[in-house]
Amino acid sequence: MTLEQLFLHAQQYDLLLLTWFTLLPFLSWISARFTSGFRRHKIRYRWLSLLVYMAAVPGILALVLTVYALVFTHQNLLRLNLLIYLVPIVSMLTSFYLISRHVKFRDIPGFERLSALLVLLALTFVVILFLLKLRIFVGFFASFWVLLLLALALFWGFQWALKKLTR
Repeated sequence: MTLEQLFLHAQQYDLLLLTWFTLLPFLSWISARFTSGFRRHKIRYRWLSLLVYMAAVPGILALVLTVYALVFTHQNLLRLNLLIYLVPIVSMLTSFYLISRHVKFRDIPGFERLSALLVLLALTFVVILFLLKLRIFVGFFASFWVLLLLALALFWGFQWALKKLTR
């Protein structure tokens, strides 16, 4: 089964997907509100960690797919299925916002690694896009020194994200 077949299969369950992605921010808000009174209580923070990952994994996947569809395959934004491409991202961001209002993310186990994964994905897409456009970029818009500075900035970003990921 390919990812395209999986998404075509998932489109048959629109109501279930919509319910799931609206329930996640609600559960995150309720859990964060009740967890904020308990300082460093491990069981409650593990539940919040589970909710963060339940919102982040589909959200990151949808973010990667959306960027891939728009940048690399040049798909029309108006033809993308909102429940597959946009709703998980909005659900993830809403869940993160509602949790952050009551609990600090540094208290949630594993959130630093999740943020490092997001940074690594973003840097990877920047590098891939840069490599695709390299010939045009270097030939017409920048000098070799600008290219060198950009490479050093990307290297520093990868190094920083890798340190956060392996802590």
